[in-house]
Amino acid sequence: MMKQKFSNYMLCAGLALTLNACVVVPAPIESHYNRGVQLYDEQKYTDAIAEYQLALKDDPENYFAQYNLAVAYQDAGKPEAALEQYRNILAKGEDANSRINIAGILYARGDVDGAFKELETAADSNPHNPNPLGIWGDYLTRENKLKEAEEKFKAALQREPNHAWNWNRLGLLHARNANHDDAYAALLKSVELDPQEPAFLESLALEYERRDELMEAINLLEAASALQPDRKDMYIRLGDLYKKTQMYQEALTRYWTALSINDDEPQVHRSLLEIYQRLAENEKQQVEQIERQGTLAQKNP
Repeated sequence: MMKQKFSNYMLCAGLALTLNACVVVPAPIESHYNRGVQLYDEQKYTDAIAEYQLALKDDPENYFAQYNLAVAYQDAGKPEAALEQYRNILAKGEDANSRINIAGILYARGDVDGAFKELETAADSNPHNPNPLGIWGDYLTRENKLKEAEEKFKAALQREPNHAWNWNRLGLLHARNANHDDAYAALLKSVELDPQEPAFLESLALEYERRDELMEAINLLEAASALQPDRKDMYIRLGDLYKKTQMYQEALTRYWTALSINDDEPQVHRSLLEIYQRLAENEKQQVEQIERQGTLAQKNP
């Protein structure tokens, strides 16, 4: 589910996954609102809800508290309360983020038409905002309506040509359609725009791997793993790539790192055994070669 929560220090335009720019918003150091943000970040959603409600008692027109309250309801598994809160916000004026999140709730329920209607309204009512079109395209991709999805992504990029997430979405769509040159160009663009986003690095790494440019893929995944050091799957993937390039020591290191996160990975244990056996065989062959060279040297002093 894609949502934007406003922090206590800045208001960011668009979704968290489609963030382009932030505008500093002054906020008091101590407030129910800030306490709500802190509790939300700690995933204490019930307590965060209570703090946002208190913030709204102090200031019923606090848009940030209104919106974050809806997001907290959503993450607390209370979609009806979230819908009501988002609609309360919309009753006071158009709000793209609220409509996008309503669409997310409706889509999760299987109400695809309802979700698309909300995104269409958001897109029409916010003609400079690329996010409704990008999310709409994402849902269309899931519905396997790939031509329509591509149209939405391209329309979103016309609104904001440097929107990294929509370049990534478009690139993944091209890859799905086996348009690999277009996929590579779009995925590379997303990384150039935001080289600190692990999802972009992973997507481009997949395309490099498909092109059999394994070291390029490895470099991207190493960067992604540095940004998300708890990703076991990332280390396993790195181990597999190092193994494929016969860089066995590096493969061993990545596999052992993955197992340090979660030891329940039979395939990783099998890969480790295979590498150790291969290294042992290589060492045996090297010893035999040295012994043969020594024997020849004794015969020919």
